[in-house]
Amino acid sequence: MNVTMVISLSYAVGIDLGGTKIEGVLADDKGKVYNRLRVLTEDKKGSKQIIDKIIKLVKDLSKGYKILGVGIGIPGNIDRRTNKVHNAPNNPSLDGVKLIEILKRRLKTPVFVENDANCLALSEAMFGAAKKYRNIVAVVIGTGLGGGIIIDGKLHQGVTPIAGEIGHMKIIMGGRKCSCGQAGCLEAYVSGTAIDKRYRELSKTKGHVTVTELSRRARKGDAAAKKILDETYEIIALGLSNIINVLDPEVFVIGGGVSNNDGIFREIPKRIAKYVLGYSDAKILKAKLGDSSGVLGAASLVFSNLSKK
Repeated sequence: MNVTMVISLSYAVGIDLGGTKIEGVLADDKGKVYNRLRVLTEDKKGSKQIIDKIIKLVKDLSKGYKILGVGIGIPGNIDRRTNKVHNAPNNPSLDGVKLIEILKRRLKTPVFVENDANCLALSEAMFGAAKKYRNIVAVVIGTGLGGGIIIDGKLHQGVTPIAGEIGHMKIIMGGRKCSCGQAGCLEAYVSGTAIDKRYRELSKTKGHVTVTELSRRARKGDAAAKKILDETYEIIALGLSNIINVLDPEVFVIGGGVSNNDGIFREIPKRIAKYVLGYSDAKILKAKLGDSSGVLGAASLVFSNLSKK
């Protein structure tokens, strides 16, 4: 999947399908957004109403425009053997649904579906912080931890395709239990959910805290907050160094709620070197597109796929 943009001004609809909301934009191949709409997902009401909502969004967003196609980012994957949605914990009603096939038939336009972290990687490569680079690893640290890999300007999907599931690399044998059911995963230590849990265990407090709040407490002298943040920076540095040792990217782009803590961009570059074999010039950048990264990345699926044809 080549991330080079098509030359002429073209339009696509990008849909970011989340557990709470479905957001869509009409965008051009330069990253300009013309229309934006949101609706509630309401997964408990079933897959049919989700599909109906997507179709209505596409029609409303594209009214008056000729679009090349529709791209959709989902918190899961498409099983290439069956073309069914697979491993979508936030949208369980869609598990086993042939989403691409249904939408192509009803919309009569090309439809592309990809994991949402891969969409972020594409959007930042085409329009955001990493547009000057061709070898990129995007890391999304929020409730969970995901990633997307671009090698030589192309999205690397893997064979099955689960490439980029950075959050499930093992960093401690027999460590903390992860949401995936296994133990010792990176996500189980440095996702927003995990950081909150680790802090509450250490401080013996009950209220949930964001990483922003944790940083504020650390600045005010909270010893538990300082310790958890220090360990978090070290563990993220270890995880990124493992990626460097395997892929040697030019740049990491970090997004998601945890990236709002500037300490990540100050501390992690200083800590990576001791874990890397040899040396690395990999830059660590904050995702630039913010809330638009998912929908623009979904639209990018259309441009990047059709630019090859």
